[in-house]
Amino acid sequence: KTLLKAAGYTNITTAIDSRQVLAHFVEEDPDIIILDVLMPHLNGFQLLELLQGCAPEGLSFPVLMMTALPTPEMRHLALVRGAVDLIGKPFAVEDFVLRVRNLLQIRLAFRDVQQQNQVLFEELLHRPNELSDYMLELNEVKLKVIAILERAGEQRAEPNRTPTPRGPVNSGLSGR
Repeated sequence: KTLLKAAGYTNITTAIDSRQVLAHFVEEDPDIIILDVLMPHLNGFQLLELLQGCAPEGLSFPVLMMTALPTPEMRHLALVRGAVDLIGKPFAVEDFVLRVRNLLQIRLAFRDVQQQNQVLFEELLHRPNELSDYMLELNEVKLKVIAILERAGEQRAEPNRTPTPRGPVNSGLSGR
């Protein structure tokens, strides 16, 4: 918390007891969660699994895990389980702050995409009205075409009958 405050971050929630994290997760909409692999009660992997269970559509925020045992196997396990990154302790403060900054940028980009998707979805909700208007117009045109074809069929069925002009006729001849 101290490192993040020194870097200018202000809205930071911490939990000493890993069992409190779920309550914070439900109450707030975190932009990032930082989990230590080794914690009392629930380890970071167990907690990550519980968080994922609370978000059936997937976690919408990045998870940064930290460990005092940053082996390649541990990094692989963290990534496979859903963390976005794993940092080894002790770590360089600048590296930690940069990773948090990068993950927050990812989160903000994700939120922007979510908002754009919501706007597009709302626009699509109004499209059925437009579509039904077009369908009505198309049906009217179809009925007119059918009526014209029926009249043409009637005239063909009566070959001796002289067709009656239905509108102004222009023969193209001039009376000069």
